[in-house]
Amino acid sequence: MSTQPSMSQQPAPASSHDWSQAADKDLEVHMSNLEGTERAKEVEKSQWEAAKSEHGAEEARLEWERKEQEEHERQEWERQEQEEHERLEWEEQERWEALAAAWQAAVAEAEAV
Repeated sequence: MSTQPSMSQQPAPASSHDWSQAADKDLEVHMSNLEGTERAKEVEKSQWEAAKSEHGAEEARLEWERKEQEEHERQEWERQEQEEHERLEWEEQERWEALAAAWQAAVAEAEAV
């Protein structure tokens, strides 16, 4: 008996297969499975790209809505500032008119004396 290791081929791991000995029909099935896997990967990739595109579109829409809201708030703030300015001008005008009326009443009273 020899103590040297045998030089015979060891079986390949289960995940690899020697297709050189396979029948043509087996090769066709295997190639069909590979093509189906590749097609499935392409579909998955296109779905992922579409989802990323939709996410980008959603982000853009949200950004547009945020800017629209900010513009609306800015315009509302300006409108309120304008109303406050007009109210203060009106109150000042009222005070001047009241002061002028009081002055005229005082002058008329002084002239009557």
